Amino acid sequence: MQILASVRFLLILSSLCCFIIIPSLCSELPNTRCIESEKNSLLEFKTSLKDPHNLLSSWEGSDCCNWKGVTCNNETNHVVSLNLGYWHLFNGLSTAWRIGGELNPSLLALNELNHLDLSSNDFGGIAVPEFIGSLKKLSYLNLSNAGFGGRIPHQLGNLSSLRYLDLNSFYSSHDLYVDSLDWLSWLSSLQYLDMNSVNFVNVGDWFVSINLIPSLSVLKLPHCKLKEFPLSFSFRNFAPLTYLDLSNNEFHSSLPNWLFNLSSLQYLNLQFNQFQGSMPDEFSRMNSLEVIQLGNNELVGSIPRTISFLCKLRIFDLSSNNITGDTASLAEISVGCAGNSLEVLNLRNNNLTGNLSDWLVNFKRLDTLDLGHNSLNGFIPASIGKLSALKYLMLTANGFNGTLPESIGQLSELILLDLSFNSLNGVVSDVHFANLLKLEQLSLASTSLAVRMSSSWTPPFQLTIISLRLCRLGPEFPSWLRMQKDYSVMDLSSAGIEDVAPNWIWNLSEKILLLDLSHNLISGNLPATLEFASISILDLSNNKFEGSLPTFSSSMEYLDLSNNMLTGSILPFFRFPLPILSHLFLSNNLLSGTIPSSICQDAELCHRFLKQSAVRRTSNMLG
Repeated sequence: MQILASVRFLLILSSLCCFIIIPSLCSELPNTRCIESEKNSLLEFKTSLKDPHNLLSSWEGSDCCNWKGVTCNNETNHVVSLNLGYWHLFNGLSTAWRIGGELNPSLLALNELNHLDLSSNDFGGIAVPEFIGSLKKLSYLNLSNAGFGGRIPHQLGNLSSLRYLDLNSFYSSHDLYVDSLDWLSWLSSLQYLDMNSVNFVNVGDWFVSINLIPSLSVLKLPHCKLKEFPLSFSFRNFAPLTYLDLSNNEFHSSLPNWLFNLSSLQYLNLQFNQFQGSMPDEFSRMNSLEVIQLGNNELVGSIPRTISFLCKLRIFDLSSNNITGDTASLAEISVGCAGNSLEVLNLRNNNLTGNLSDWLVNFKRLDTLDLGHNSLNGFIPASIGKLSALKYLMLTANGFNGTLPESIGQLSELILLDLSFNSLNGVVSDVHFANLLKLEQLSLASTSLAVRMSSSWTPPFQLTIISLRLCRLGPEFPSWLRMQKDYSVMDLSSAGIEDVAPNWIWNLSEKILLLDLSHNLISGNLPATLEFASISILDLSNNKFEGSLPTFSSSMEYLDLSNNMLTGSILPFFRFPLPILSHLFLSNNLLSGTIPSSICQDAELCHRFLKQSAVRRTSNMLG
């Protein structure tokens, strides 16, 4: 009894020592959950990795359950998850910080491992290790964009518990391929399969093996060089599919009949193929569909009015096909069930005719409307201002005429407005932009609109793209543009400006890529230098600029100063290092001097500056 009392006293004293007298001593008491053999396995695995930035610095000490990327079962203490995915674990610090090296089969000692993520690292083109197929408890395997190359091992078919398999190699520089898919049919528990950009060129009946997976819900096979597509086939196990992506392949057929039996399908992406024929009415049977992406195919005919029955449809993309018919089909869809759900309507680059009218307002949730490059005509209706959720409006390259309704200014969520290449006319004032606080991209190019803002107007937005070519802006330089600080593209060419260039126009931001003021009557001297700007394309041709040639940044690729009144020697321009110009136009100025023969010591520089299309020799320019 005395011994028992002594033991109890020592325990109490130890507790008091830890929590009252000397708390630091508590940390020295053993509290390790990690199984020793599994810790050693992980350390051996680490020795084979390349980790130059020591991202696995936490892998030390006795408790591997506290190491970064390692998860243990709370009851058994076995390692159950190893998450070394670059984006998940290291938050995308730097692409140079990815881990690589070899994968050590010591992982086989992790008998309870069910989750393995090595995604978005760089293993330098090594093959996917065959031993992974022996990790029998795996239910989740993510090797996407991790720099693996070569043949995908058939041993992965041994992972009978696998529910999630991601072998996406879209962002990898190494070729990952399959020579057979028989092993896929063994994955009886698989629900998610992503093999984006895996090369299937040596696989014939890819659909036979996939059809044997009984519970597949998500199938992603874009960029796989698939060609064969059965038009009629008993896809008995495809019924559970909710997500199907076969985009960017080489299918050359009509849409298969079995497709319309996938009643659970929510997402369908078949874009960038060569599907032909009409778009059938049978789409109405797929009442779970939320996304239909059929852009960039060879589909013909009119838009099926039965699309109106798809009550969950959010995205409808038929862009870049040969769709015909008029907008009456859209009017009918707008009053159907789909009118209440559609968020994205993309019919760009087709052959639609007709006009817009008040049926547009029935698309209450629409945030993207792209009807560009069709044959639509008539007025842009004032009711368009009631599309309160609209963020992207693209009506470019149609036959719209008349004035621009002031109700455009009510679209407070608008980010992009492109009305270019239409026959619009009349005046655009600050009223049209009154509430466009979020506008970032504005293109009214190749219209006849007169842009007349009041001199005191302050734009409520900051534009990144300003395209007003062939609009009527002049004769004065538009003062409201002074407020735009973040643009990367500004095109004011052929805009009727007959003014002295204001000094602020040369305060180019670091974001600037293109500045085009050509074909106006703008006068004044060019600044002495534009070296500080990262501009790539500068066109100031066909104006009245005077003075000598400025110095330019080495980032300049295209420079046109022709048809101005520039004077002085051309020699200072040909300094070293020279800009990376691919096109240079200086003709019809009053420049003197000749191109230095020294630049011809470099064949590439001669090609840049002496080819006929790049430099036009004239008697008053280069002599």
